[in-house]
Amino acid sequence: MIRRSLLGIIALAFLQSPALGQMHTQHASEAACDEPTLRCATKATPAFGADGTLWLAWMAGGQVLVASSRDAGRSFSPPIQVTTRRLNLDWGPDARPKIVVDRKDGITLAFSIFRDEAFNGQVLYTRSSDGGKSFAELKPITANNESQRFEALALDQDGTVFAAWLDKRNRVPAKEAGRKYEGAGLFFASSRYGGATYADAGLARDNTCECCLLGLTFAAAGRPVVIFRNIFEGGVRDHAVMMTGRSTLARTTAPASRSRRTGTITSPGTRTERCGKDCSTPTRGTRAAPFRRPWRWGSRVATRRAPSCSQARREP
Repeated sequence: MIRRSLLGIIALAFLQSPALGQMHTQHASEAACDEPTLRCATKATPAFGADGTLWLAWMAGGQVLVASSRDAGRSFSPPIQVTTRRLNLDWGPDARPKIVVDRKDGITLAFSIFRDEAFNGQVLYTRSSDGGKSFAELKPITANNESQRFEALALDQDGTVFAAWLDKRNRVPAKEAGRKYEGAGLFFASSRYGGATYADAGLARDNTCECCLLGLTFAAAGRPVVIFRNIFEGGVRDHAVMMTGRSTLARTTAPASRSRRTGTITSPGTRTERCGKDCSTPTRGTRAAPFRRPWRWGSRVATRRAPSCSQARREP
């Protein structure tokens, strides 16, 4: 019974994105259920504490909430609101709240919002130091005001929180210098204070694919590893892996034609500007094709059906 309940919670978290792909807009989803409750959750993310407590962070009614379960998901504590007001949460299929729980029951959260109708995003973070009873005021993860999305969090053995996200801050300088700018920068920051404050953001790699989520974990103490979709020489877009120290980047993979691939979506060495199904991108001829999403984040354009990353990179 406990096993079935636990699997149900995990399934809830990981199957929300495909379900949302069948919806035409965020508003259609919210119209059906607009309360800040777990019943109305559009996205949910689980995490376990050191004592086995199941924590769940979710988005509902324009807010982010957290609850816990000590009986493997059969019942949950009353929800605690992380946000104090309704926000324009990033409603892309990969934009779920991120949560990590340290050994002292310190809880760190991060999620993204849309700051304007041009889909310029901002990554916000907060922390609870009292076991989820309350959360600190939301803060931006970086002082830079350019668009950020697709954040990821991971927790090191010593409690250090490592964050990574995609960031458009190098777009404007490139445009002013008359240079073409592809994709977005992969940025990161770490917090030795359990996610209460973060060090200045650093650039891991520029010109990565701007419409794919990140995977983040630790290979060993002090060795975060991030998987992302890169733009390789010749326009080849494929998954890459970077292993870093907490402040410097170590290495990245090459495309499939020169090494083993991770998360293959194209033929070896093939030039592609398409986002691919594993980036939660609808493709022609699929049931998800009518799904509407702010592909061109950071540009003044309404949502529309757009299956390719080249459309997402057009400037206003």
